[in-house]
Amino acid sequence: WEIIKPLAAEYFSGSSESEGRVRTIFMVGDFKQAIFGFQGTDPNEFQRARNWVRQHSSALREAEDDADDPRQLALEFRDLSIDASFRSAPAILDVVDAVIDEVGYRAMGLPDEPNRHRAFFDRRPGLVELWKPFSVESDGDSEEAEEGWLDERDRKYATALAGQIKRWLDEAPVLDSTKRPLSPGDVLVLVRSRGELASLIVARLFAANVPVAGIDRLHLSKPFAVRDLLAAVAFAVQPLDDLNLANLLVSPLVGWSQDQLFDLAYGRDKVPLWRLLRERAAEQPHLAEAHDALGSLLAMADYTTPARFLETILSGPLEGRRKLYRRLGLASRDPIDELLASAMEFERSETPSLDRFLAWFGRGDVEVQRDPSAPAQAVRVMTVHGAKGLEAPFVILADSTADPARIGGTARTISFPLDAEQTIKVPLVRPRKAERVSPFAELMASKEESDLEEHWRLLYVGLTRAIERLVVAGVKPKGERAENCWHTRVERALIALGAQPERDAHWGEAIRHRGNVTAAPPRPKKPRIDIQSPPVPEWARRPAPAENRPPRPLAPSALIEDREAAALPSAEQRAAQRRGTLVHQLFERLAGVEPGQRPSAAEHWLERSAGVSEPDERRAIADMVCSIIGDTSLAPLFGPGSLAEAPIAATLPDGLVVAGTVDRLLVEDDRVSVIDFKTGRVPPSDAQIPAAHRAQMAAYAEALGVIFPGRSIRSALLYTAGARLFELDG
Repeated sequence: WEIIKPLAAEYFSGSSESEGRVRTIFMVGDFKQAIFGFQGTDPNEFQRARNWVRQHSSALREAEDDADDPRQLALEFRDLSIDASFRSAPAILDVVDAVIDEVGYRAMGLPDEPNRHRAFFDRRPGLVELWKPFSVESDGDSEEAEEGWLDERDRKYATALAGQIKRWLDEAPVLDSTKRPLSPGDVLVLVRSRGELASLIVARLFAANVPVAGIDRLHLSKPFAVRDLLAAVAFAVQPLDDLNLANLLVSPLVGWSQDQLFDLAYGRDKVPLWRLLRERAAEQPHLAEAHDALGSLLAMADYTTPARFLETILSGPLEGRRKLYRRLGLASRDPIDELLASAMEFERSETPSLDRFLAWFGRGDVEVQRDPSAPAQAVRVMTVHGAKGLEAPFVILADSTADPARIGGTARTISFPLDAEQTIKVPLVRPRKAERVSPFAELMASKEESDLEEHWRLLYVGLTRAIERLVVAGVKPKGERAENCWHTRVERALIALGAQPERDAHWGEAIRHRGNVTAAPPRPKKPRIDIQSPPVPEWARRPAPAENRPPRPLAPSALIEDREAAALPSAEQRAAQRRGTLVHQLFERLAGVEPGQRPSAAEHWLERSAGVSEPDERRAIADMVCSIIGDTSLAPLFGPGSLAEAPIAATLPDGLVVAGTVDRLLVEDDRVSVIDFKTGRVPPSDAQIPAAHRAQMAAYAEALGVIFPGRSIRSALLYTAGARLFELDG
């Protein structure tokens, strides 16, 4: 608002004589959905900005009235309210209004009493359910030993919740809002924070074979799939770390059971686990498989980058991606992909070694956030904050019994204002309970009050995410339910609407409100036709064979070492070689010049560009080049349609790949002609042409035969030092 006010102030400065336009300010805000106080937002700022606009608008209207301006350009301030809900069914809005009445709009931090909600789809059936808080008698069962650090009540509650969602999906009622059966993407589970309960719900849904998208936001170092892959990297760096190797052996990447690990590790004294595994690899198949898999990781550890190392684990013979998905579900896909992206980012800025990557990754933590609005046929589990702006036909508030006074812990600092307007604040250490004296006591009480107001606004946001069915549930606390927990206030609101507790087969007791709209009778379900999945062929399970790679392209000039082209120490030979280079360059430049202008153009270039000062030498070189270009047998190679410095490449029948550049090439309907210039010593006869030159031209001819099949190939060598042309056999 500090940015907006200076921009909008000019709107209230009056209208100039030349202006006849109307300008407006449109402000949108909903106090009931102000839930981001932890990010520094304050809904009172909107209230102050609205009052500022109202005052300036009124002042401008009064000034216009006093001036008796008939144009009436200053518009009145209008405080509008959108009461219609285009999402929720009437039954859900009944409960929302009843909750506001129960809590009180002042307790929500609202400046004015809100209008009653009105459903745009007023004939849409709806249902609000409040389940009795979940409780369980502890039976001391060790079945959940791997989750022993979690409360047994939370574990069984997550199991029961997943079972309820599974039953809904099996029943697949036809939704009024979508006109299709309920699918996993129609269910949204909301929690206050991304704690252990959210992870448990995701795990139980996956165990019940319910498609689940996972938690909407997580830290990259926490998912088990990432931990398993990092354990593989750590093993490659330090194979003698017994604890890390033990974690890797029982991970999905290797797949051992705890008993198999115990059999190997117990009684080994101080022998490293990796050494013991190597010594006993031949005893049992699972030992040999683990030894081979881990040995392959060690073999490539020093010769590969972190990203390639991880991708080899995921997509190579170890089939890590398939194993992780099978054990942990598709919810592990995003963390795996993000880990690969982090590895590639690391390689762009650091030396790409495995030990450096582990150290780099351990210094920070990447937060992975899924797009919750992206269409996905999976149950979504997210926080109420993350669900703002979203909706779903079925919504479950899964931890509504949480005490707001115990959520999030106690902040270590408080913001102490330095001015009366409280625009400048400094952080101070939070006083202990015995030290709560003025002015700290008032500041802390005000902060607790604003937190509680946001707690109720957060409940409003959670309730209004539902389209047709809303469930309020939670676990039974160890003591009494908190007076300010969501479950207590929603229960009172439902009773105020006339709903009464009734028996429920799965939750013991439930309170339900259906409103005044009667749901249509359920349609008979069409029998499902079980379609057998086609069997996966065996070749699809095997690693892809190594792709045949063509050999590295070979330049024809490198087929045989050419010892003839070395410059000789005598002055005459160096002059001849320089002359040959000039001839070579003239062949390139004169081919496109008109025949009558070639001699003068050649002499001009030799004098100005090549630095040949002797007129006789320039004339001799120019005459020799022009005579060769003008030779009737060679003229086509330098005429229209011919190519200079033409690149060619071909794979010969024996698999050899030839790639090079020929000096002149002419492609005709029935013949292909190629000529190459040589600046070395001129051979006295055909028989004395260097073998390397013959091999080079033979390779060119064979390559052109592959490129232009069915055409005769004519090849020739031109030694520019003596202007000597040799026709070679095709």
